[in-house]
Amino acid sequence: MHIGLGLVRMTLALTVVLSAVAPAAWASDATLPVESGAQALRERAWGEAEDHLRQALVVWPNDPDIQVLLAISLYHQGRSGDSRDLLRRALSKGTRYEARALYYLGMAAMDLGDRAEADRVFARLVERHQDSPEARKVGEAGALTLKREEPTGIAAHTGEFAALGLLGYDDHPDDISDQSDGSTADASAYALAYFAIGMRFRPIHLRASYTHVDYFTVDRLDADSLRLLADRAFYVGERDSYVPRYSVRMLLLEQEFYETRHDLSLRWNRRWNEEFESDVTPYAAYKTHPADYSGEDGWVAGVDTRLTRYVDRTHLRSAYAALGGDVFQARDEYLGWNEVVLAAGVHIEAGWRLGVDLGARYRTRFYAATHPAFGESRQDHHVGIDATVSRPLTDWLIVQVNVEHDANRSNIDVFSYDRNVVSVGVLVIY
Repeated sequence: MHIGLGLVRMTLALTVVLSAVAPAAWASDATLPVESGAQALRERAWGEAEDHLRQALVVWPNDPDIQVLLAISLYHQGRSGDSRDLLRRALSKGTRYEARALYYLGMAAMDLGDRAEADRVFARLVERHQDSPEARKVGEAGALTLKREEPTGIAAHTGEFAALGLLGYDDHPDDISDQSDGSTADASAYALAYFAIGMRFRPIHLRASYTHVDYFTVDRLDADSLRLLADRAFYVGERDSYVPRYSVRMLLLEQEFYETRHDLSLRWNRRWNEEFESDVTPYAAYKTHPADYSGEDGWVAGVDTRLTRYVDRTHLRSAYAALGGDVFQARDEYLGWNEVVLAAGVHIEAGWRLGVDLGARYRTRFYAATHPAFGESRQDHHVGIDATVSRPLTDWLIVQVNVEHDANRSNIDVFSYDRNVVSVGVLVIY
């Protein structure tokens, strides 16, 4: 399944679905020009939007939300310097549109050739609003919907780098293969290292990543993974985007080749309004293994769906619900399955710049045929919960702590287990 929390969201070319609305708290005599200005922004009538929003500023000259909307209209008219000045003022006061303001501030800085400021601003955007539409578009390639939002010149071919280092403790290490069997390996501390590099050749986005996991006392579970990925985004109107993606992953267990997996997917993203966003991702994959594991060769096909709501509260910033399912047709039929997964989670911004992500998931999996060793078809029910707390130390350095509990219950007792994992890590993004 593809459902899960993403480790890294990064790039410098962003896209925004713009649907500005007027705050209810604004005075009645300012409401009409604000609403008219917001409507003009949606219609990309940048000059008209500027006229209306300047009228609103006559009534509320220091309102940071109106300043952000006005700055957007100026940016799209090629007045990046004026836009940047307004955005800086709005951000210094605090605005409900902070994620959008950071996005346009970064784009204005790039337009003015200030790459250093753009890098700092985009890093702040990802750190403070990792679940916002603006930050979630980080990593998406393609020509952007709104005029002049695709970086040019200095940013036309943008490199990116990320690294993650973790130290953790796992009280029930499991084989990394899909045929996880509730192994009886002793509890073990482990280390994980992850590196990723990317390059954007407009409109194609290419990425490569490498992951190494080393269990200190259980050698047979050590793993190395290399993944290559390419995608391209197509934008249709102001609400929809489509991202076809291909990736190939090579997995080694204890430095011996175990699996090659090819994935092909198409993600459809729609921004329904200021609060709701949905994703639907059908996918297919083919897995191959060396002779000793050839029974696990086969096709996977499925679909993931996700609905996210963005909220404007002091601490709670977003919540999501997800539903997915897939079918695995293995060469050895009893290793194949049909499964359904439900998941939900929230993102919270606490004090001291702490970000908190809480998640829960349920998976039911029915295997396709009778297990030759146990004389019955396996049926598993899996429940998991996790919590991650992160805090940026600099514009490019983030520390995080994660705790996770998983419980798997099977009609065949040997496949039932409980698992607890705790880890501390450092994430670098450039």
